[in-house]
Amino acid sequence: MSTYNGEQFIEEQLQSLKNQEGVDVQILVRDDGSTDHTLDILNQWQQTGFLTWYQGENLKPARSFLNLIRKAPETEYYAFCDQDDVWFSDKLPSAVQALIGHEATPALYYGQTQLVDVRLQPLPTPNLLPADTLQQAIINHTATGGTIVFNHKLRELLQTYTPQYISMHDSWAHLVCLAVDGYVHFDSTPHMYYRQHEHNVLGMHQSFAEEWRKRYSRNFVGKERERSKTVHELLCGYRHLIRKEYLPLLEDAEGYLHDWRKKCRLLFSTKVQPLSLKHNILFRLSVLLGRF
Repeated sequence: MSTYNGEQFIEEQLQSLKNQEGVDVQILVRDDGSTDHTLDILNQWQQTGFLTWYQGENLKPARSFLNLIRKAPETEYYAFCDQDDVWFSDKLPSAVQALIGHEATPALYYGQTQLVDVRLQPLPTPNLLPADTLQQAIINHTATGGTIVFNHKLRELLQTYTPQYISMHDSWAHLVCLAVDGYVHFDSTPHMYYRQHEHNVLGMHQSFAEEWRKRYSRNFVGKERERSKTVHELLCGYRHLIRKEYLPLLEDAEGYLHDWRKKCRLLFSTKVQPLSLKHNILFRLSVLLGRF
């Protein structure tokens, strides 16, 4: 778990972790520079022996979780955990059950969430479209961090390379697992409350207009180009492990901005697999305008 000024909700989340059934839970917390009473709460829980924690400089969520991956003690399975959600008691058991039998290969579990407001009252929740292939995942980031559980093999792989550019830790772990032909399991049944509040900037509950405003901003405004940068990092860290038939598409996605031939191949490629018509349109436009 990575924490930052989480005093308002962290107690509920920690209690839900304590209530997990049928699994042995060890909690490692990295505080990302909190200035509220989060550290007091962590100290109280540490005194019970239920968790250990340490503090570092403010790295923001993605790099804070990468640091946790490196610091975590060796175990069979690892789970990303956000400070403001609440897990059902079967959350971890369901994930572990889905990953059993895949110990020899990198494996990752993720799934649907139930949106709730600050008082944990249910909100309308869109059905998540799973990105089950690398060709889908380089376009659509659908693996929500708080749902992700992965095995020791994937943890070892994530430790071998630290990307210079990273958008979010959840999409990175998901992409790495798919890129090396690991096992990915999507669970369509919610096993956690995904709390929406004023500071939850990554939340899913938004109006149609707001959704498209964010899509426009993400795809066409600014110079971040997070998807092609992420593909570049995949190739830098794991090219030797990526299936050969994936490489031409990834190389086109990485270099399309400075090579018109790669741009044309990517723009008209039938190998990319957007999850819907609107995602397909946005993908082609982002390539055309140099914002992929």
